[in-house]
Amino acid sequence: MESSWPSSSYDGIYQVTQHMASTQQSEGDCLSKDHFSSLPDRVHLDLKQNDFTDLLNIWDKWGATTRANFDRKYGHIARLLKVQIDEQLLKAIVQFWDSSYGCFVFNKVDMVPTIEEYSALLQIDLDNPNKIYWRGQKTGHRQKLAKMMGITSAEVDQNLRKKGDNECIPWSFLRSYIIKHRDIEQGQLVMALGIYGLVIFLKVLGHTEVGIIDFFEQVINKANPSPSILAETLSSLNYCRRKGERRFVGCAQILSIWIVSHFECKVDKFRKPFHPQTAPVREFCESEWPKNRTKEQWISRLRELMSVEVT
Repeated sequence: MESSWPSSSYDGIYQVTQHMASTQQSEGDCLSKDHFSSLPDRVHLDLKQNDFTDLLNIWDKWGATTRANFDRKYGHIARLLKVQIDEQLLKAIVQFWDSSYGCFVFNKVDMVPTIEEYSALLQIDLDNPNKIYWRGQKTGHRQKLAKMMGITSAEVDQNLRKKGDNECIPWSFLRSYIIKHRDIEQGQLVMALGIYGLVIFLKVLGHTEVGIIDFFEQVINKANPSPSILAETLSSLNYCRRKGERRFVGCAQILSIWIVSHFECKVDKFRKPFHPQTAPVREFCESEWPKNRTKEQWISRLRELMSVEVT
């Protein structure tokens, strides 16, 4: 998932965003004139989330130094635990997702989240951002998880659960391990794994799907997680939009921050994530945003969205 232009041509993410906007405006529609959309008129989105109480309790009991070290190593993924998603907004925006264009189409404004934006939101700073997750044919998740946790593969096998077509690790097992090893590096590592499994890649409620283990091992080895996080979000949007009624399995928290901050950012406390020295997820939680809008009110707002309102 690399850019089609050399990164050296631009000074930063702002220039990339401007280039994409100007290209869309100059090139116009990419679909043929006789294209006919077969997408359903309405989409019913299931946004069921896990209970983050245990994760928040562990996070809040850590000292400032431990939390800072966690942020530095894994990005601001733990800050997502305090993001209140606006279900009515997300249920509204999926109505505007166009699978043919691969973007949201609001009035005359086309928008789609980018890898650069997601990396900036999560404050992921890598020496090689183009190093991304690559799924091998043999993941060896049992051995990898055992090595991460310093336990035997037999102990991992004892805690594996089958949920439908998915093989999973229950959160109760990871929680017990984190509490026991809370003050050492391995406890923090499993905490990060739990956040990826319960918040960012929400496949099975209350469980971490084993495919996350292989992904997380590569993240530990400095692979950029943002392309995979974004790909899962776009894939889920496509699937929900085409089927008309499905559970959204992308990261609702990051998508919520991305969409609302682009056209409802009217307060000083939340700075755009492209500015240096920002903590966008924390600042988002501390800022005031529109409340108590219904899905229909959001749809009406988005239908009238003008390009001059989008930042």
